[in-house]
Amino acid sequence: MPLLLLGVMVGAVTPIQTAVNSRLRMAVGTPFRASLVSFTVGTLVTLVASLTLGPHPLLPASALAGPWWMWLAGLFGVIFMTGNILLLPKLGSLQTVMMPVLGQILMGLLIDTFGWFAVARRRVGVVQIAGIVVAVAGIALIRLG
Repeated sequence: MPLLLLGVMVGAVTPIQTAVNSRLRMAVGTPFRASLVSFTVGTLVTLVASLTLGPHPLLPASALAGPWWMWLAGLFGVIFMTGNILLLPKLGSLQTVMMPVLGQILMGLLIDTFGWFAVARRRVGVVQIAGIVVAVAGIALIRLG
């Protein structure tokens, strides 16, 4: 239950972040500048947290042994954030949150099914597919409404 609550809380931050970044875009002029400011603040916060909470060193030698694609995580964050900044003024907050959720559901299904990115394969059954259908139907209702 605590993980479910944490997941909901983390999800609740996304529309707040998107709305704040959309406002930041108006102040700084472009979605890329807004992303830059947002990621700079985020980098400073995580740097302070990492230095304070450890462990040290910040980048252990073992990090160099990982696959090349793990270094692209920040790129995906920029795509997500900048995409949301671009979508919010056109779609509103609800649809801006729901469309990426649909993308997350579909990509999560593929990652679990095929074990991409060194993730353990998970069986996707009828119940999970039914959940995806319900989610897609909900998104369609929101979009049409």
